[in-house]
Amino acid sequence: MLIFSSLSCDKKETSDGKPSIKKAGPNLQTLADWPFDADELLPEVFDIADIKRVDSVRIVRVNEMKDYLGEWSDHYISYNCAGIASTKYDVSGTPVCVEIAQCAELQDAYGLYASRRPNGVLLTPPGAESFTVGTTRYFTHSEYVVTLSIEKESDSAAMLNLARLIDKGIETLPETPPFFILFPFRYQMAASAHYYAYNFLDIPNLNQVYTIDYLTQGDTVTLFLAPDESGEQYLSLCAYAENTGSSLGIPSTIRFDGGHGVSFEHSKKGRIIAGLARGKVVGIIGFKGLPQETLLSKWVDGLLK
Repeated sequence: MLIFSSLSCDKKETSDGKPSIKKAGPNLQTLADWPFDADELLPEVFDIADIKRVDSVRIVRVNEMKDYLGEWSDHYISYNCAGIASTKYDVSGTPVCVEIAQCAELQDAYGLYASRRPNGVLLTPPGAESFTVGTTRYFTHSEYVVTLSIEKESDSAAMLNLARLIDKGIETLPETPPFFILFPFRYQMAASAHYYAYNFLDIPNLNQVYTIDYLTQGDTVTLFLAPDESGEQYLSLCAYAENTGSSLGIPSTIRFDGGHGVSFEHSKKGRIIAGLARGKVVGIIGFKGLPQETLLSKWVDGLLK
């Protein structure tokens, strides 16, 4: 249980008087040793006779990802991607390329998948969530992110058939990260949920953050939530506000747990208001006025009931 009386926006200071904070990030050795089985989802043949693998399966672990992905490698690793398996299939005469990225946990895979998904795109099966852009289909299921690609959009049926078979081979039930059910449903923008494993908004130690976008009287804002039983994430926000010298007041209608809240101006995202609520740090990005105040205050009140 979080002891709120021990929390404040005070942190250990460096020689220049600013709070001392250290960035967190993925542990490459842990990812290199992480169990990997994505290649087992790419058999040589499926039960359907007209689908067969026409290339060997290439496996790329985290220590080889730079050579395989180039500048994209850091992005994948930031979502705790332990490795990638890729190959090519012939689906009734249509070539379909497949790549499966395997992350450490379900929420990491969802975050990687969502980072490729345009806001508002039409979501369809298979998997926990799936979408198609042009000649490429993405879906996420458990700790896997599956990407399939074809040469012509007219061959999308072949791509979908293979996607369904790969999805069927994943034994766990498809589900999105459970923290998303804690967000208010009203005013949500379609297909806007995201997850960030490390250093959200470049704020050191603000990790495991879930976000959803909302439309409030013509303005798009983002609500965010991160597990924070210890209060360390909240203190990271406080430290960031102190370091940037951008602390602001909080409207009285927004009543965080124990009065532990912080408001500041972010250099890229505008005003942020955040605080503690039942072992979580929650907040809003892009705060402008009354519509956003109402949205956040009702959410916080609901979480504290």
